[in-house]
Amino acid sequence: SIYQSQEVLKELRLIENDYLNLSQSFQKYNINKDTVFFIDLNEYRLSISNEITALKLLLNDNSLQQQPALKLDSVSGDIFDILADYNYYSNDLPGYIKSEQKFNDILNLLVEMRQNEHALISDLNANEIDSANKIRVFIAIMGLVAFTAIGLSLYISKRLIKNKNIAERLLNKSYEELEDKVDERT
Repeated sequence: SIYQSQEVLKELRLIENDYLNLSQSFQKYNINKDTVFFIDLNEYRLSISNEITALKLLLNDNSLQQQPALKLDSVSGDIFDILADYNYYSNDLPGYIKSEQKFNDILNLLVEMRQNEHALISDLNANEIDSANKIRVFIAIMGLVAFTAIGLSLYISKRLIKNKNIAERLLNKSYEELEDKVDERT
């Protein structure tokens, strides 16, 4: 449903925000080597892990998104392993490059998943528009059928009333003729 897709997009934004904050903190620490920017990996790991779990639960019935969600979970574990092994007190350039590649992988996965959700929402909207159009056509056809039925019943009623009036006049005429005959005999 569209509501579920909106919830998925919300989770993707939360995950992306956490990764962007994590990446920025990591970069600031690498540039300044100031402990003010030292990141608490466990806090980010827990937060992102919870968000990915919530995302996977939302995607239980969406086969298109399940594979990217599993890959996101795997790459997420990889990046935390890299960051945990990273030597913060030296110039660990290979570790830094490796971590930046993983951050990019994650952001690319999030973009892919967001695009998939937007495509799903577009499909759902198209289906809803198609259903709404079919309902409009059905209502219009039923309106025509009802209008035709009412018109036909009015036509039949008019004919019946006309025939009733004719029969009533003939009956009155016949009654008058009968009265005249009775009067002649008496």
